[in-house]
Amino acid sequence: MTHEKVYPEMKEMLGLAPAFFDEMSCDVIEPEWELMKVFDLGDEPVPRKERELIGLGLMSAQKCRYCTLFHSEFAKAYGSTDEELEFATHFAKSVAGWTGYFYGLQIDAETIRKEMAQLAQKMKGPQKPVVSGPLKDVPREMVYDEMKNILGFVPLCFEKMSHSTLNIEWHLIKQLWFADGPISQKYRHLMGLAIASAQKATHSVVVHTGLARGFGATDEEIEFIVHYTKSDVGWSAYLYGKQVDFDKFRNEIRQICDRIRAAAAEIA
Repeated sequence: MTHEKVYPEMKEMLGLAPAFFDEMSCDVIEPEWELMKVFDLGDEPVPRKERELIGLGLMSAQKCRYCTLFHSEFAKAYGSTDEELEFATHFAKSVAGWTGYFYGLQIDAETIRKEMAQLAQKMKGPQKPVVSGPLKDVPREMVYDEMKNILGFVPLCFEKMSHSTLNIEWHLIKQLWFADGPISQKYRHLMGLAIASAQKATHSVVVHTGLARGFGATDEEIEFIVHYTKSDVGWSAYLYGKQVDFDKFRNEIRQICDRIRAAAAEIA
């Protein structure tokens, strides 16, 4: 299908035909557009706002200038707040950091799987509330007792951690991974799965798949997010490889998002 046959639908849905499609061959432009409609404009199985927040976290970890702009603007167009945007990027920081920590300690992936099986059993019962506490001068045994209360066990990575950082890192895990917050636990761990998948981080894939399921994610949602990750990482490579003009890209994305907001205002 030629560009002339695809562009009318793009203009109808987006208000314009993005320039980054211009050099794409006729053989692939139609399937690429169809995939974009599914992953960036569709409604199921992950809602649009949460999907864009997941994309923002993923592309923050991937350090993609184009795609962090894309997902940030689309997330705002779909109603995301500044608090949600900050939380997504902060959670991405945590996931990316723990990915490196697991690999640096050379913890066996099978150990992680066994720990996640324990946690899965714990999550089937009543959940303990996550509360803040002091960051300093907390005995190691007291930190471990709280882990057992929330997780059911002490993860091996925390057994290896120095005392000077143990409680601080545990506090961050509690707040970013388990406590109530601007983004639900299910969607933040689907974000973690996306980041871990893109980073080829086996340990973290196991962890965030297990936690996403524990917080209610379905197999359909998990497959969608993994597929969404494939699409997003591919577009990041394409935009960088083609050296797309960033200012033009930003202007087009903002025009599209202004159209999305206007359409939502009409419905409201």
